[in-house]
Amino acid sequence: MSHCHSKLHSGSALLVALCLSTATMGQADPCYDEIVALFDNGPLDPFVQPPYRYETTVYDASGAIKFEYITTFDTPMRAMNRLKGQTVYLSINRQTWSAPGPDGPWTELPSSLPEDLEAFHKANRDALAQNLTEAECLGHVEKDGQSLLAYRYETQTGPNFDGTYFGATYTSYIDPTTNRLILQEEHKAFAHYQPEGGTDVTIKRYTYDGDFKLSAPD
Repeated sequence: MSHCHSKLHSGSALLVALCLSTATMGQADPCYDEIVALFDNGPLDPFVQPPYRYETTVYDASGAIKFEYITTFDTPMRAMNRLKGQTVYLSINRQTWSAPGPDGPWTELPSSLPEDLEAFHKANRDALAQNLTEAECLGHVEKDGQSLLAYRYETQTGPNFDGTYFGATYTSYIDPTTNRLILQEEHKAFAHYQPEGGTDVTIKRYTYDGDFKLSAPD
């Protein structure tokens, strides 16, 4: 800092800017670090969670429900998805099946998943941490009758091997007792097919079941 002060008499606007920039870079952001850490063996790291399910509701700009779907994860490589009342899709590693309901009967589908699915999911997790900006640590908030820790941030994945990516402004609500993600809100979502961002609001509610297992159909 003394070096910058010794040169300020020159009136150099560039030097002033450089000094301010250097000082800014030296300032750590503990909130940013706290949120990034959630992706590393924390509640936003899907590889260290017990089996879980989340129910997603997507609202349009007027607040009307556009659609709802349910996703069940045994692990990131073993998942089941369905829009309410519609076809169910089951993925076990790179194999995929569809059925009219969660009990089948199942029809195997051609796989469009990447060869190394685990590496794909880990790359997405790491990108969400690395691309994180606009970090806000909101502290304890009341949601659905619970006192939860809230974090707001913007981030995105990819681009992935096929050029796809997605991102949004997220608010994640963590149960401080269990250190589990309970609720997540997504605003201004964008993707490779909608880079300018949308007006929908997505709400995901999470529940956990350590005994749940997904397996390939017979």
